[in-house]
Amino acid sequence: QDLILLDGTSGAIATTNGAVSESTTITVNTVTGTIDQAIAADEVAVHVVDTTANTVADTITFASAVGSAVPIDAITVGSATTGGDAIFNSSVSATTISILSGDNGDEDAHINFKGDVTGAIVMNEATGQPSMTTGGAAAQTITGAITTADDDKGAVLITNTTGVTFTGAIGANELRVLEVDVADGADTTFQGVVSAKTLDIN
Repeated sequence: QDLILLDGTSGAIATTNGAVSESTTITVNTVTGTIDQAIAADEVAVHVVDTTANTVADTITFASAVGSAVPIDAITVGSATTGGDAIFNSSVSATTISILSGDNGDEDAHINFKGDVTGAIVMNEATGQPSMTTGGAAAQTITGAITTADDDKGAVLITNTTGVTFTGAIGANELRVLEVDVADGADTTFQGVVSAKTLDIN
């Protein structure tokens, strides 16, 4: 089951328990209501992509938790040919979270997580830049490794001043992320190894 969300200039949908059939495509800028798999054996994936290639992606905001009852299988923001931008205002739990930038310099892919995150986060770059931000107002825990498909690609931006804990590794010796940036006043705990071309602690 796929829920494909295309950026829209107005409008919102309310989705509960992964209420999609085999594949549902919706143009929207806000999603309210939780998204869950009914049972673990279900396969639910959420894709966020821009409607127009070669442009900066508009933002889709998820107002409620994703995968809080039963983790969904996959979240993908961006694609090989378009950018994507998403804000998750609550907790997120998925087996894999992919941040994929497109084949044009304007086709960045970005996720701003404002709650706890559980899942393997993978950043992959064509020409645009993939990145993620931990920008919550309350303390956050990011559970799972953050990896990149190519060396020196992808940025991890930490702006939460209340506290962020990363339980897993960020990057790897042979596949470093491009940058880990800790903003001024952002209280951050790294429990795993950090492998980055640039580690900027303000």
